[in-house]
Amino acid sequence: MDDSTSVSSTEFTDMKSFFKSLVARMVVGDTTVRIGVVTFGDGAVTTFPLNQYSTSADVIAGIEGISRGNSSYGRSYRYVDRALEYTQKSFFTKANGDRTDAANYYVILTHGYSYGYKTTEFGSVLRSMTSVINDIFIVGVGITSSTYDADYQGAVSDTKKYIESSNFIGLQCINDMVVSNITTCPLASITPSTPSTPVNPSCKLDIVFILETNKYSSDENYIYLKDFFSKLVQQIGVSSDTVRIGAIRYNSKAYTAFDLQTYTASDDVSDALLQLSDSTDSGFLIDSALSYAQSTFFTAANGDRDDAANYYVFTIDGIRSGAAKQGELIAANWPDTVFAIDINSSFPTEYENTTGDSSRYFYAASYADLSSIESSVLAAISSCPVPITTTTTTTIDRSATTTVDDSRENVNVSAPCPNSLLYLYPEDLTASNDGAKGMMYLMTDFVFAAPSCSRITSWEFSYSKSGWIDFMVWRPLGNKYKLVAYNTIYVDGANTTVYTVEEYQKIAVLENDVIGW
Repeated sequence: MDDSTSVSSTEFTDMKSFFKSLVARMVVGDTTVRIGVVTFGDGAVTTFPLNQYSTSADVIAGIEGISRGNSSYGRSYRYVDRALEYTQKSFFTKANGDRTDAANYYVILTHGYSYGYKTTEFGSVLRSMTSVINDIFIVGVGITSSTYDADYQGAVSDTKKYIESSNFIGLQCINDMVVSNITTCPLASITPSTPSTPVNPSCKLDIVFILETNKYSSDENYIYLKDFFSKLVQQIGVSSDTVRIGAIRYNSKAYTAFDLQTYTASDDVSDALLQLSDSTDSGFLIDSALSYAQSTFFTAANGDRDDAANYYVFTIDGIRSGAAKQGELIAANWPDTVFAIDINSSFPTEYENTTGDSSRYFYAASYADLSSIESSVLAAISSCPVPITTTTTTTIDRSATTTVDDSRENVNVSAPCPNSLLYLYPEDLTASNDGAKGMMYLMTDFVFAAPSCSRITSWEFSYSKSGWIDFMVWRPLGNKYKLVAYNTIYVDGANTTVYTVEEYQKIAVLENDVIGW
């Protein structure tokens, strides 16, 4: 119901009478038609939810009790798109009485145009949702411009679902047409295609959906995104014993939306995803979000299980370096696995590398195109992990051939050596910038060789630009060198710093081991 200042007290009363006359001609009940009311201006608020009243008489009494001029939003402007977004996110919820086996009908009465002319965009995305059946009906009062008409007509699936009245008094004259529309069952073609038997993996999986939540993924894009994940969940057998699912929202920071033990049924997880709020933040720090998921989200307190694989499923539509490094850190703890959903980011190599395998990288040309990869993503994230051993052969300076086992990154090293400091004295070296891409340095000079058994507790170094660097320990084997392990560090700007290595990342070295980067 339009509660902007353009609707006078008398007109507001006429509007309520119109809606009461509609309800009087419907069979309201818990197993038939449920009705609630939202009022709006530049925002929206629930006046009463779907499960508050269970008879037509009670709904009519509820409408009669609605007062004009709610203070929850500004009333000088009218945004139908915001009312639609609010209704999808905050009104049609399980707590408010929304049912998974019932279509959601939005019946909007508006007195004039919607600021920003975004009704078409929001109406279209709501109707395209596959996790729930939505349909939209608009009653326009006093619409005086073809531009306003076009914005509303584009939001509905049929021109018959946009009905105009020249004024509020004339609303009773269109009662029959509106009732006929809003009491017609949805077409079979828009019935959800969710299988009756959900996918039930033979292994235990703890899955986190990591959703980009910023100004680039906001508004109608975010509805596409939430619908995509909601539909995935509806096809997976979620329970406390088999598959657990949680969600993280990220932008410049990462936030837990709900953890692995908040919900134990697919419908509840699906409903929670559809309620997520978007953001106007401009960041998409996916590397930080992945790190947050690994260190803060996947904990026993949040429902993480030792005997379940941790699956990280992230979305991104922008360019962010560093994700691949974080992906490697996660992959080192197999069976933990990363899956990337790239929404036309223009940075495919980085995100494919983040997953470690092209079969876990998925590309969508736009948010509206996410449905095209639904089946592929579902098959991937509902499959049990498969061990992968990767070996890379690299040729370094002086024709020394090196075999690198990728699983060694961040290894929890142990050696029969006490913790001690390893002092190197490269006083005779001349300082220079060794920052060329595609170049690796192996310091075979004796001053860089370990004099005894020890551990690397810190790295002191100077840097001249931002980026990632791997500090390595190599072990001489005849005329070859074997990679022992390495520490990955991100630096910002230009400085000299001492990086203190975490206890579990301290690399055990033996006499004559050398370093490189």
